[in-house]
Amino acid sequence: MANSPTMPSSATDLGYGKLFAVLIRQRIWILSVLAGVLAIATPLSFRAKPTFESSMQLLVESNYQASKTQNSDLASSLVDSAVEIDYATQLKLMKSSELLQRAVDKVNSEYPEMTIEDIQKAIRLSQAEEDEVKTKIFEIKFVGESPNKTKKVLEAIQAVYLDYNLQKQQERLSRGLVFIDSLLPVARQELDKAQQSLRTFRQTYNLIDPNKQADEISSRLIEIQQSRQETRASLIATQSQIEAMETAVGATSMASSLASARLSQSERYQALLDELQAVDKELVDTRLVYQDSSLNVIVVAEKRAEILNLLSVEAGRIVGTLGGSTGRVDGLTLEYGQYGRMDLELTADWIRKQTEQYALASMSQSLATAELELRTQLDKLPELIDAYNYLEPEIETNQATIEKLLTARQDLAIELAQGGFNWQVVEPPKYGEKIGPNYKRNLILNMIMGAALGVGAAFIRDAMSDVVHTPDDIVAQLKVPLIGSVSRPPSAFADTIEQQQSWLDEIALIYKKLTLRSLGKTWRSVLLTSALSKEGKSTLAIALSLSAFQAGDNVLLIDANLRNPQLHKTLQLTNEKGLGTVLQEELTEQWSLPIVKSKLGFNVLTAGPPVVNTLPLFSAKNLRQLMEKLCNFYDRVIIDTTTLSDSADVLELASVCDAICLVSRTNLTTEAALETLHTDIQGLPILGVVVGDDKAPEKAKRTDHHTHSIDIKASTAKDKTF
Repeated sequence: MANSPTMPSSATDLGYGKLFAVLIRQRIWILSVLAGVLAIATPLSFRAKPTFESSMQLLVESNYQASKTQNSDLASSLVDSAVEIDYATQLKLMKSSELLQRAVDKVNSEYPEMTIEDIQKAIRLSQAEEDEVKTKIFEIKFVGESPNKTKKVLEAIQAVYLDYNLQKQQERLSRGLVFIDSLLPVARQELDKAQQSLRTFRQTYNLIDPNKQADEISSRLIEIQQSRQETRASLIATQSQIEAMETAVGATSMASSLASARLSQSERYQALLDELQAVDKELVDTRLVYQDSSLNVIVVAEKRAEILNLLSVEAGRIVGTLGGSTGRVDGLTLEYGQYGRMDLELTADWIRKQTEQYALASMSQSLATAELELRTQLDKLPELIDAYNYLEPEIETNQATIEKLLTARQDLAIELAQGGFNWQVVEPPKYGEKIGPNYKRNLILNMIMGAALGVGAAFIRDAMSDVVHTPDDIVAQLKVPLIGSVSRPPSAFADTIEQQQSWLDEIALIYKKLTLRSLGKTWRSVLLTSALSKEGKSTLAIALSLSAFQAGDNVLLIDANLRNPQLHKTLQLTNEKGLGTVLQEELTEQWSLPIVKSKLGFNVLTAGPPVVNTLPLFSAKNLRQLMEKLCNFYDRVIIDTTTLSDSADVLELASVCDAICLVSRTNLTTEAALETLHTDIQGLPILGVVVGDDKAPEKAKRTDHHTHSIDIKASTAKDKTF
């Protein structure tokens, strides 16, 4: 075909709009199911027996919290810490058949008919929440037929829970003591073994703590190294000073100075020098008086020589080998044994520096020997430290283990003495309060259930039905363009159509779209057909004819449904002659057609009396000649015929028409009928499809719109000659 349709995206999109449309279409089913549910469930709700609910609250907080009585981590690990935090397991345990059976046994004397199944159905356990945070409080509720019964059952359940937790706690703590008692002997043996190894190590190497000894040796070694450096520096400085002194004075003079210094400090020698000075003065004085050969001079000279001899002997005794030969030591100065103060001080300094040099050299040698000994000891310590570091932590670990075990044993013993979980009854069981039947709530629930069932039934029924509900679905099935959608036509069409201006505006828009469409050429004749009967094609044919007439076109409406003619009834026209009688006659130049004018103003060619065998009439050449003459005379020829699937008449008529317009209606046509129609129209000149949609939006009436003037005059049927 010339124009290919566009598949609408909504054809397969099950959106909220389609869901709402299903609910609207199937509202009768929904309301029916809702009414049925209410009719059945409401009386049952009013006949229900009253029910009572009792509740209690327990603070589930076990004694296994280390913050209370346990002072060791080991004790905390030996108790079941999961009991404190795994409340989901506690809830599951509380609902177990074993515990509930104990509660049944407790109340069996008062309520012998009660079974464990009755409690399981009526009890509800939950963990209370505070600001959306779960607490340690458990809430237990029980529903029964009497307030006293609900309270008694909850009291029995409370007693069962407390007894059970006490029993389990004692079992867990007893197992913990057995475990600790089995660990203590092993820990003590390990401690004794480690202590014996450490004693042997200390006796073998004569060490208390090699780590501390290493620190002490390291400190002493550092001190010795620092002392050696200081001694070496002092020795170098002393040597430099001695060398400077010897350079300034000379090594030989320094020895003479040493001897002179010794003589200067001898009192006997100094006394002889004083006596020598006195004799020298006496000799000078004598020579002034006497000649050298004089006896006086000779006596004084001999006295002087004797004193000199005594000085020499005394000098030899004092200085030893420093003075050389006896008699004269080193010239005049030594001879007289008198040095100046500066010479004496320099000599004393030189002697002191020599002494310091000897002392520093000796100290440096001693420090070097001590450093070597300490380094030898320090080199042996790492191996000993490794052995010691292995032995000592082992002792500490075993001691800590024993302490923890003893502390844990004491804590667990205290727990056993206290006994039980720390379960506190926050709210004790009370007499049950009446909770049902709640007629208002039951009614609302019944309505919700009925509505849900009704909606489900509606969707099931809608899914089982193949009726097409939207224009988009029709277009998607036929795969032809959509000319437009029109709402349901007014009733009493022939008499009131001129009063339905908004609907006429819809038809006028459809007609305008049809005139603008072409299949390669402008069409003058169009055939209206549909997949099923009663889809509104006859009504649409009349309305299009009226729109064409109001638009100023010379239009002819033909009723081609020769088997079951209907247009004459709708338009209130006579049907003594029509298309059938014309096709049965021989076509001549003076051929007159029984064309009549309708009350709406346009011309109509009715079908005539019903014809059983129509195929020969439509197959005759008279039909083609007739259509040629009509198309030459009229601007638009609109043909209303039967459905395409009823007979071959439509195909024969289609062969002599310029175009075909399909007509369909939502909520009436089916997918199967559309599929058949889609197959039948292959190769035919299809303009598109006009869909009758009950939900097509009505056009608002415009007050300034031109009102079509329709002259409704009853015209008598008269022949018209071409």
